[in-house]
Amino acid sequence: MKKTKSIPDGQAVGTPGINNHVVDNRFKKIRRIKQRKQSDCGVACVAMTAGVTYQEAFKAFNFSKGKSSFFTTRKQLENALNKLGCRVTKLPFKSWAEIPGRAILPVNRGGGGSYYHWIVFDGKDVIDPNPLKPPRQDAFDRYRSSCNYLLVKAAKIKPSPSTEGDAA
Repeated sequence: MKKTKSIPDGQAVGTPGINNHVVDNRFKKIRRIKQRKQSDCGVACVAMTAGVTYQEAFKAFNFSKGKSSFFTTRKQLENALNKLGCRVTKLPFKSWAEIPGRAILPVNRGGGGSYYHWIVFDGKDVIDPNPLKPPRQDAFDRYRSSCNYLLVKAAKIKPSPSTEGDAA
């Protein structure tokens, strides 16, 4: 496979069998992907930040066959993003203004404290994968986070085709 070269503000990722290219997506508009079940907000957030389809993100988690609940931990999100060629940095949340690029943030702790509802921040808006929520919100007071968040720098693997149920 032909290797790609890094360019300023970007990262080259070489995955066998995939045509990769380098992008700087810190503030590129993110296409909303809706979660499909009550428990798969993490899958949808990984798809949004990595620039892949829901199906590609779901596959990166390697969930067990027959599994029907898809709650995710921060570590599972990191592993899936890494498999998709993303560089992930865990940073402490201080304020929305201090987030330097696209990120996945935990809000509304549930599941006994191990699981959260995950949302995406694109540098301007909060993008909630919950289909019952508005697609983009700038009312940050609705989303309180005091935990670490994942700053995501992704190499877009290929354009994500609009798939039924994926986009808002």
